[in-house]
Amino acid sequence: MKTSLVLRQDSNDGLPFEPSTVPRTRQNRMDAVLGVMLLLLLAASPLRAADPLKENPKALPLPAIAENWKQAEVLLLKGLESGLEESSDLYEALARSAFHQDDLERAESYLAKSLAIDRENAEAYATSLAIHQKKGDWMQGLQAAEKALALNPQLARAYYYAGKLYADQLLWEEAVESFRKLLSLNPRYPNARLEFAGVLLEA
Repeated sequence: MKTSLVLRQDSNDGLPFEPSTVPRTRQNRMDAVLGVMLLLLLAASPLRAADPLKENPKALPLPAIAENWKQAEVLLLKGLESGLEESSDLYEALARSAFHQDDLERAESYLAKSLAIDRENAEAYATSLAIHQKKGDWMQGLQAAEKALALNPQLARAYYYAGKLYADQLLWEEAVESFRKLLSLNPRYPNARLEFAGVLLEA
């Protein structure tokens, strides 16, 4: 029996994940718990708020070892081998882990699988935006930003990378607008105020 995971949307990054089925065997229960914990691990990036419980009382506490992206990726892949059901959200989580390891080629490979399953996954487009911003791909990054925010106008992570993308192009007015929107959604978004201050100095 495979265990699928369903993404519960909230006002910021659309996390955490929940099991959509209850496994009947001990091994399947272990696989389900592993999958949920790994996705939570991937969710707890430096881009998340320090205390998600204050923003979303239904959210689960996030593991303290969130930045060990390589270990999370390896274990999540083992979860797939153990029967964790493939999903767009799962491959997006893998893409995010590869992105934080600076392996953009692998991240794009995971994203291709994510979007092949669900072309309407806003999180996947936000991760695509992050990748293109890091690569300096202005037009592709802009397209990913527009798609992510069209699907989810409350997706804080998309505004963060859109702000960085605009700043890279010296489009200060657009960068200011993106960071202002981000901070209106999440005033404690990590690194956002520092990035915003740098943009304001240039604007």
